[in-house]
Amino acid sequence: MILRSTYKLLSEDQTNVLRILAELERPESENALEEVTGLRYNRLTKLLKRLRDLNLIQERRDFNDKTLIDLHPLVRQFLRREYPKKDRESFIAQVIVYFNKKLSVVTRLFGKEQVPNSVLELWIHKLEVLCNQGDWGVVVSDLLRIGDELERAGLVEDFVRLGQKIFSGVDWFTAIDDIKDFRILINNICHQLSHLGEHALVRRWMEHYLAMVGGRGADKVNRKEIMAFDAWLSGSYQDAISFATEADELSRQVDFSPPSSPGHTLALALRDSGNIEAALPKLLEGLTVAEAMDEGNGKDPTFYGNIGRCFYLSGDIAMSLKFYQLCGRAMAKKMITVHNTGWLRFWVAEGMLKAGRAYDAFTFACAAKHIWNQGSRLLELKADNLITQLKNSGAVTEVDLMPEWRAERTFNAWLSSDTSKVAAAIEVATS
Repeated sequence: MILRSTYKLLSEDQTNVLRILAELERPESENALEEVTGLRYNRLTKLLKRLRDLNLIQERRDFNDKTLIDLHPLVRQFLRREYPKKDRESFIAQVIVYFNKKLSVVTRLFGKEQVPNSVLELWIHKLEVLCNQGDWGVVVSDLLRIGDELERAGLVEDFVRLGQKIFSGVDWFTAIDDIKDFRILINNICHQLSHLGEHALVRRWMEHYLAMVGGRGADKVNRKEIMAFDAWLSGSYQDAISFATEADELSRQVDFSPPSSPGHTLALALRDSGNIEAALPKLLEGLTVAEAMDEGNGKDPTFYGNIGRCFYLSGDIAMSLKFYQLCGRAMAKKMITVHNTGWLRFWVAEGMLKAGRAYDAFTFACAAKHIWNQGSRLLELKADNLITQLKNSGAVTEVDLMPEWRAERTFNAWLSSDTSKVAAAIEVATS
């Protein structure tokens, strides 16, 4: 009652500022509020002082000790309860206009160079506000648009958090048909959950998927591929092969292009289960090994890396390193996922260990750990295990991790090196 009485005594400008703050999910600077509200700076400053004196707003500090303005939690709760969604839409729209204006100048960077974290944080804030509005189609579209950038910036957990907020907010049965790319979002979010080691959450969402949508063809393909990927990443290769085989066969019978190829997931599971004979032809995609080594074939970096892994697992370390170099050089021309960037370094580390070059193995394992630290607890643990193995064996005397800049510099130098010396070392080590 006291809060309602105080609120009724405020001016229109004061209530408008409070209602804008109520729609924000994070504190904002006075400069940002000036842009959102359209009030002149002096007017806004006086207004904020009055609201601060009434204990309706609070000051907070960011990591750079910059002052931010936030609404008192009880005031935010009161305003969101006081006004129905329809009465809040104009204020949400005002906030979204501000976000779009700030973000419009940086969209050209996507896929070309690293987007600053401050920009991504602003985009995340925009998506949080859109979730409150229930504008799910735009949220799905925008989240998928920045998904790769969030991964590269080490903000995978924000990507997954927002994705699951969408999962919890929509009616899956209608969203599958009404929201463009909702199936892609399900696939991407669940793959990232697998990378984070959240296998129980993946299973829970797949049970929800089946319960809400049923077992129709396209969704069964998508669901089974997700289950296959999760099983593959957790090392349950036979389960992965079973799920992926079912999804791959069904995908040939329905008019549906799945977000992630079940045939590719099947090839990965076959390869890592030791069935190189079945996996390699799938990964070569109809090319001979000689044709696959041609850098002019236009293939994706992961094409070379996965073939190199087949040769490594079959014992041909020298050939695997040649393909790894092709993969690395292709990566320099095209930005790819953090996970695959880390895989290449980890695989080269294993190759160096086989060649008896323990310090190089340690260096590249550190490089993989630094990269995976940004977005995959599961894969980071693999790098940790190899680093610990090297230390415990006495092969390296390093106590601390190699700094990321040094590990990357060494790895990039290796990409242009002559692998024949390593091949000779492997022959000596295995003879």
